[in-house]
Amino acid sequence: MSARLAIELPQVAAEFQGNKIHAELDGLVQCTVKRVGGYMEQYLKLVEEQEKGGNVIELFEEIQRQQEAKNKSKSKGKGKKGGDGDDEEETADLLLLKASEWRTQDHYKVLGLSKLRYRATTDDIIRQQRKKVLRHHPDKRIAQAGGVAEAANDELFKCIQKAFEILMDPIKRKQFDSVDPGIPDDEDPGDVPKKDFYKVFGPIFEKEGRFSKTQPAPKLGTAKSTKEEVEAFYDFFYNMKSWRSFEYLDEDPSENSDNRDNKRWAEKKNKNAREKRKKDDTARLRKILDSCARQDPRMAKFREEAKANRKKNQNKSALDLKQQKQQELQQIQQKQEEQKAAEEAEKQKNKEKELQQQEKESAKKEKEALKKVAKKEKKTMKTLIKDNNYLYGSDVQVTAENIAKRLDQLDAIFAGNKDADALVGARAALEKALTEGNAGEVFDQLAL
Repeated sequence: MSARLAIELPQVAAEFQGNKIHAELDGLVQCTVKRVGGYMEQYLKLVEEQEKGGNVIELFEEIQRQQEAKNKSKSKGKGKKGGDGDDEEETADLLLLKASEWRTQDHYKVLGLSKLRYRATTDDIIRQQRKKVLRHHPDKRIAQAGGVAEAANDELFKCIQKAFEILMDPIKRKQFDSVDPGIPDDEDPGDVPKKDFYKVFGPIFEKEGRFSKTQPAPKLGTAKSTKEEVEAFYDFFYNMKSWRSFEYLDEDPSENSDNRDNKRWAEKKNKNAREKRKKDDTARLRKILDSCARQDPRMAKFREEAKANRKKNQNKSALDLKQQKQQELQQIQQKQEEQKAAEEAEKQKNKEKELQQQEKESAKKEKEALKKVAKKEKKTMKTLIKDNNYLYGSDVQVTAENIAKRLDQLDAIFAGNKDADALVGARAALEKALTEGNAGEVFDQLAL
C-alpha cells in the first residue's frame, strides 16, 4: 500500500543564481568490519547458546562471574579512597533473615557494603542493590532450583529491597547510621600509654565526627599540631551540634495494640527513651573528651610553655620593673590631673549655669514687678481720665470717639514705657496737670 503526499514548495529566493557544487565526495573505500570486543563476544555467546536451546541465564551468570573476577584482579592492591570495590562474601546467616524483622538487620551487610558503611555513596548503594537483585531475584532462584521456590530466598530478597529503601532515603539512612550495629559506640578508654595516645583517641573522634552537622569535623591531629589547632579541635567537639537521633530504636505502637491510648502511651515512651539515649550519648562523648584532654601531651606542653613565659616575665630586671612602676605612677598622676581639671571645668560650668539661672529668675521677677506696677498705674490713670471728663473740660460733651482716643493714648503711654519709675512719673505728671488745669495738653505730650 502506498500513498501520495502533495508538498507545496516555496518561491525561489531572489538572490539564487543557480546550482553550485560546493564540495565533491572522495572515492569509495572498501572496509572489513569485524565483530570484536568484550561485549560483542558475550552477546554472540548468548545468541549461540539460545540457538542451541541451552540455559541462557546460567551462561550470563558465568560471564558475569568471570568479568567480576577479572575486575577484581585489576583493582587488587589499588584500593579506593573511602571504600573497597571488592564484593563481600555472602555468609550463610543472610539466609536466616526475616523481612518482618528488618529493624534488627544490618542493611549495609545485606547489600555487601560492610566495609564502606556510612561512607558508601549513592552510586555504591545502587550498584550493590543491582548486583544483589540480579543474584537473588526469586524468579532466577526458582529457575536454578528447577522450579521449586525457597522461602529463605524470598525473605532475603525482601530484606535487600528494604535495605535499599532505608539507605536511599536520607532521613531513614541517618536514623540507621545513628545506631549502626556495625560501628559500636566507643567508651572512655581510660589511661592509655603516651605513645598510643593518637592511635587510640584519633579513630574515636574520627567516628564521632561523622555525627556533626558541621563538616568536615577536625581531626585529633599530631604532636606537631599548633596550639590554635588543638584548641579548635576541643572547642569543636565540646560544642558539637550532633544530628544523631534514636528514632530507629523506637518501639512500633502498632505491634502492641490498635488502641489509641496505648499508641499515645507508646509514643510517649519512645520519646522518653530517645531523650534518655541522647542524654547518655552526650555524656559518653563528654567523658571521652575529658579523658582525652587530660591525657593530651600537647596540652601538657602548652601548660609548660605558659608556665615558662610567666617565669620569664617574673624574672625581669629591677630596672625594667622600676621603669614600669615610674611609668604607671606617671600615668596615675596624669589621670588624676586630668580628672581634677575635668572636675574644675564641670564646677565652673555649673557655676555659670547657676548664675545664668539667677539672672533669668531676676529678670523674670523684674518683669513681674513691672507688670504689676504697670497694671496699678494704668488703672489709676484710667480712673483719673474717666473722673475728669476724659481731660476735655467740664463744659465739653464727650463722645465715644473722644473716649476711644484717650484710651488709645493711655495704651501708647504704657506700651512705650518699660520702666516702673517712668510709669509712676507719668501718673504723677497727670495728677499735677489736673491740679494746674492743663491735663489734656500734658496727657497728649505723654502719649507722643
